[in-house]
Amino acid sequence: SPCWKWHLKRQCPWKAWFQFFKIIIVTTQLILFGIERQSHVIFMSESNITFHHLFVRDWTSNDETLPYPRASGDFAVYTYKDFIHSINYVVHRFSHLTNISLGLFDYHDHSTQTPFNFDSESNEHFITLCLDRFKTCRIDPICFKFNATNNFDVEEYLLNVHNETISFCGLNSLTLEFSLHAIQHKNQKLFSLPDCYHFTVKITFDNNARTGKIRQHLDSQAQFRTCNRKLIHQDSNFTLKRRNLLVGLDCIVLFITIISFILCIRSLWFGHRLC
Repeated sequence: SPCWKWHLKRQCPWKAWFQFFKIIIVTTQLILFGIERQSHVIFMSESNITFHHLFVRDWTSNDETLPYPRASGDFAVYTYKDFIHSINYVVHRFSHLTNISLGLFDYHDHSTQTPFNFDSESNEHFITLCLDRFKTCRIDPICFKFNATNNFDVEEYLLNVHNETISFCGLNSLTLEFSLHAIQHKNQKLFSLPDCYHFTVKITFDNNARTGKIRQHLDSQAQFRTCNRKLIHQDSNFTLKRRNLLVGLDCIVLFITIISFILCIRSLWFGHRLC
């Protein structure tokens, strides 16, 4: 053991110190990774709640909790008027998103191929509307893409532009889908740079049961995107140095792990020879 080696031979147990150092470095890396990952999870979770408050009509904070059994029923619409108003509400709110939202959200610019553009001047904010329905005894999914405006009306749009009407007898579901950009600033935390996300938001009106109750639910999927250089803080050199230190820590952990693996194989080999 390292203690016997020190008492008998007065040799420094460098392998024991090496393992102790490895534990400290790996633990530090895990703590930093946990803090970073926690920040991402919280941001995506709270962004999803924000989307509910922005785009779901009559949504309240009471609907965010998940008690069991539920204190209230499913979030749904029951009349044709509420159904149409809920769809128009999504489009109207989306068309004014940058003016009403407190978050750092912006529209996805379909006209550019840049990884992440937060300075788009385009006035086109597209939403995809999909109808999943039965038509002549077969499922007939159909989708339309349109520019969101404040005076949009789904009835007039479907009838005047596509000569379509909404028949609840055959309607399985209606889906509204759109894309957003978002930035997460971290208030200059350790090793922090702004993170950029691409959100795909999907709002579904589910009529599969055909009970007169159309369930409404919102789902958002987030993907990381490369941030535009304009989003980096003015002290970007200092921030980048901190990020480089984190990369250096990862390299040290990798090197130490390889050395530790070699030492373990060496110990097993010597133990096998003694047997």
